[in-house]
Amino acid sequence: MQYGTDTGRLSCVDPNLQNLPRIGDVDVVTTTSTTIGSASDGDGGGGHHPPASSSVASVLTSSVRRAFVPLPGCDLVAFDYEQIELRVLAHLSNDAQLVDALGGHSGSGLHGLMHAGATAIGGEATARGATTGGAQEIDIHRKIAAVIFRKQNPTQVTKEERTQAKRVVFGVLYGMGPRALAAQLNHKRRADTGKTRRLRCVVRMGPRALAAQLNETFEHALYIQNAFKQGFPHLEKYHARVVAQCRQENGVVRTLCGRIRTLVDINDSNQSKRSLAERQAFNTVIQGSAADVVKRAMSAVYDHVLQDAEFRGRIRLHCQVHDELVFSIPREFLHRAIVRIQECMTSCILLSVPLRVAVQVGCSYGSLVSYHQKGAS
Repeated sequence: MQYGTDTGRLSCVDPNLQNLPRIGDVDVVTTTSTTIGSASDGDGGGGHHPPASSSVASVLTSSVRRAFVPLPGCDLVAFDYEQIELRVLAHLSNDAQLVDALGGHSGSGLHGLMHAGATAIGGEATARGATTGGAQEIDIHRKIAAVIFRKQNPTQVTKEERTQAKRVVFGVLYGMGPRALAAQLNHKRRADTGKTRRLRCVVRMGPRALAAQLNETFEHALYIQNAFKQGFPHLEKYHARVVAQCRQENGVVRTLCGRIRTLVDINDSNQSKRSLAERQAFNTVIQGSAADVVKRAMSAVYDHVLQDAEFRGRIRLHCQVHDELVFSIPREFLHRAIVRIQECMTSCILLSVPLRVAVQVGCSYGSLVSYHQKGAS
């Protein structure tokens, strides 16, 4: 559905293929029938019972995603944008630290070109580094954690620090306050220590101890958020600029490619309504712009791959799942098609940071593995 969401993301209904469990398993019960031969009735009279049948039930565990398979002679191939919203935020805010962490170049002028309508389709022109075949990037969340916790090298970042950095990044993207972040961090901490039953923890813990723990987590969340803002100072300024511009234009916000959404409560006297509209303004620009990129990619793939004489009628785009495009591709030209589709997706729009696309291949949607693990040249 083109208009199923307020931010401009494509949605899917009946069935909702965008909400299939990624890790969850389904128990499939199978029944095996066996025949039991004749046996004595045990009364000493030598009587016999007729043969009887018995059923033995067994449980097989399988992912529901394995039910989705490609066309005959094809592999199912998923092309997934990596950190697309974070890359859009880096481009729009032009925060030098974030742009650098994502392998881009701040102040390159591409931001202005984008708003002038310059795009690159099918590899005709690309932003510097906007390929998937260059040097390997260090884990982006580890890079961000190194900035937040002031580590000399990303390799010095601990697993917990990386997790905290990842959560604060998503908090910024989705308008999460320190209390919500504290709840996330506290939930993760309980999971890491094996306390998966939240209610049991609360029951066992006295009110003073519980309050102390929640307060400590809140203070820690506030510290991490402040450290993030100090490490990436232009993000908060950009956030304030988006909200201020929305107010000046009577609630109108625009995505990267010009899609408009109107938020009537942005100047409301009710603080709750106004705060919600402020979060929606920022979310719309970031998530809506990411949706713009995915739609541009779909259009580029259609023009330069699906309509190509070699591939026309043989490659099928099945669905778009958030930041992922899922295709059936014949095995005879699998590698060539993957390269072409990657080129389209990484060069469909000019940004100050490279767009990166991860590719997974498999015989079903539930058995996808990294394309390089399949021995791609």
